[in-house]
Amino acid sequence: MGETPSIPQGPTDQHEQMMNKVGEWTVACQYFLGGETVAAEGVELVEALGPYWTVGHFRCEMMGTEISGVSTSGFDPAKGKYTGTWQDSATPYFYYFEGDIDEDGRLVMEGENYDPFTSSTATYRSSRR
Repeated sequence: MGETPSIPQGPTDQHEQMMNKVGEWTVACQYFLGGETVAAEGVELVEALGPYWTVGHFRCEMMGTEISGVSTSGFDPAKGKYTGTWQDSATPYFYYFEGDIDEDGRLVMEGENYDPFTSSTATYRSSRR
């Protein structure tokens, strides 16, 4: 059996980096819908959930429809990765992401999920400063 990872005794540097994401942000989105790219601008209010996690509340208007979403983000020390989830009012799917902070300081996460336009699995990507 593998070793059990040690549990940090308080927030790590990675958790503190997540707290830099707390605030209200203007969000530029690109959605790929059936081969077409649709751009939308929205607003996300990111709140701290203790010292380890953030919860984001997102709103935008896309193609005449208001979309709202909820995200969670944090750092999982056992995986050594930033992790996140996404759910929104436009789809019945649960999205899970993993990633890292890139050299420009952006949190870049990817995950795979069902794509209703192709009826197959697609890679989804999220990037935020």
